[in-house]
Amino acid sequence: MSDTSPSIILLHGIWFRSLPLLWLSRQLQRRGYRVRRFAYPGMGRPVANNARALAAFLKGLPESEYYLVGHSMGGFVIQRCLLDNPQLPVKGVVSLATPFLGAKVANTLAPKWWGRLIMGRGYPTLAEGNTQWPDAVPVGCVTGDHSAGVGRLFATFDLPNDGTVQVEETRLPAAKDHMVIPASHSGIVYSMAAVRAIDSFIRSGRFNINPV
Repeated sequence: MSDTSPSIILLHGIWFRSLPLLWLSRQLQRRGYRVRRFAYPGMGRPVANNARALAAFLKGLPESEYYLVGHSMGGFVIQRCLLDNPQLPVKGVVSLATPFLGAKVANTLAPKWWGRLIMGRGYPTLAEGNTQWPDAVPVGCVTGDHSAGVGRLFATFDLPNDGTVQVEETRLPAAKDHMVIPASHSGIVYSMAAVRAIDSFIRSGRFNINPV
């Protein structure tokens, strides 16, 4: 791998740290990318706090430019970071199952004290969503439609979903492309289709792949 290889920083979701992204990291490395994983306390701090920590991390990198990939809550952390730090040299972003329009399951859990406990301090963002996006940074959104996940324990889904997030909740208006693959919410970070989608978006700005 050369010093000129594109760099990718991966962000995990709300309940996990960076270890579950190890498989995804290795698959992208095999495709020639330099990959780093950024860990943050998804439940322990609000999105804005984690976004500030991400900005500090990115400003300390030796790379002159890089791509960001965020799973679920990780997409919100990236979003907030870029809105607050437009000077960062981010070439593009891929979100994996991030409910930018707000998640039905989060809204179902939010009124309950134990529901808010489960979601942690980032629950307002999960429930309300955020459709803002900086114009200068291209973003593509990938999500799954294999309905298997803990979200089914708390909410009834009437639309295609990945077991936690509904497909329609991931349709960020500013996205350059949107793709649905056969994956569950947690399983998307172990999906070869997701690997191919990330690779395609970095190379072409579109998801020019077969989703299966």
